[in-house]
Amino acid sequence: MPINYYLRENPLTTPTSFSGKVDETLSYNTDLIIQSILNRGSTVTKADVQAVITDLIEVVLDALSKGARINIEGLVQLYPSVEGIFTTSSDSFDPLRHKLNIGTRTSEQLKKRLRGIASVSKQATPPIIPQVNEVIDTINNNINTSFTMTRVININGERLKFDNSRADEGVFIVNDTLISETQIAANLITSSSDLKIAFQGDVTGTAGNSVRVEVRSRMGNSLTYPLKIATSVSLTLA
Repeated sequence: MPINYYLRENPLTTPTSFSGKVDETLSYNTDLIIQSILNRGSTVTKADVQAVITDLIEVVLDALSKGARINIEGLVQLYPSVEGIFTTSSDSFDPLRHKLNIGTRTSEQLKKRLRGIASVSKQATPPIIPQVNEVIDTINNNINTSFTMTRVININGERLKFDNSRADEGVFIVNDTLISETQIAANLITSSSDLKIAFQGDVTGTAGNSVRVEVRSRMGNSLTYPLKIATSVSLTLA
């Protein structure tokens, strides 16, 4: 199976250039890694491998806490680092302004081996659109099930930012029962970012109606950009 990639335009370069992005279609967690080890003919048990991984994590953490660099040869190096700005040469670590972190450096041997066995395949660039992942009814903390009128509703998602100075952008409540829609007024939107929107659910309808939340945005400064729409699952009006 090849490594799939697509191209994204870099709008900051002149002339325009593109960068490759890997489409991460697979994800391996610890259980899948252990099972893959066993499938290669290992004579140890799943519990044995799990115990080694657990001990490895603890040993690595202990070494990092002592300021050591860890070299898991053929895989990765890990090392402690300090982040934050120190204002003068006499300044010291302050947990409010600085933090400990962990740096990584992938094994050059691993990179070389990957390049020797992997193939790549170019795919069509997926569209960049806003996405609604969760609609949270704060009166009961229901997720993706209910929409209580006049109460605060939270939306969690991606690329949700819009320009509320444009009449066709913003948060819209589509009532599929009444075949109507309501745009949430700007003064009822209490917070708005790429990842979250909070608003007062002032909509038209009656309890039991089926509604959807839509976020509409051009995702850019130009009015020539096409309007893009993120839609929630169907919700029951309460």
